[in-house]
Amino acid sequence: MHSLKSIIRVLQKERHPLSKKIKLIDHGLRALGSLDGSSTRRRMSAAARRKIARAQEFGLGIVQRLNSLNSTLRHADPSNATEITVTFLYSLHAEACLW
Repeated sequence: MHSLKSIIRVLQKERHPLSKKIKLIDHGLRALGSLDGSSTRRRMSAAARRKIARAQEFGLGIVQRLNSLNSTLRHADPSNATEITVTFLYSLHAEACLW
């Protein structure tokens, strides 16, 4: 029985440095594995997707309204151009504040 306990003690002493080496190898493999681009993608919440979609729609609305303004100004009387532009900017500002 005494020799069995001494064998177990020796094996435990050998295991400790080996387990440290295995942990270091695992960390190195994980670091190298993340460099190849095969890491897991982070998922986006539904609320975040809705916010992004809403912001894109808002931006698209601004672009469409600017195109409309440009078209209106091309065909408008030059004396009304400033009034049309100011009205557009006020409405755009009010919409942005509501957003």
